[in-house]
Amino acid sequence: EYVGEMDAVRTRHLALRDECIADMQRALRRDVRRGALPKGLSARSAAIGLIALFDGLLHHWMLDRSGFDLVRVGTTVFDAYLRGLVAEAPARPPT
Repeated sequence: EYVGEMDAVRTRHLALRDECIADMQRALRRDVRRGALPKGLSARSAAIGLIALFDGLLHHWMLDRSGFDLVRVGTTVFDAYLRGLVAEAPARPPT
């Protein structure tokens, strides 16, 4: 828990997270401008999704390092996430 003297650690974690999200947003916006990602993409949402992906992978790998190869699995799921950003949304049936 981030209480008492641990609040400084929380503050630092949030600052680092926000910096990482900002860096990812810039990269994603650049890719939208280049046409590599769809124009309607929310760079902030995509960046938050990447942070969640990385955090989840690291969390579970640290719990059990023999459970999976972090680099191999991380590369695979990262690539899948990015492919998902460029995939066309499936057609919705009429309502």
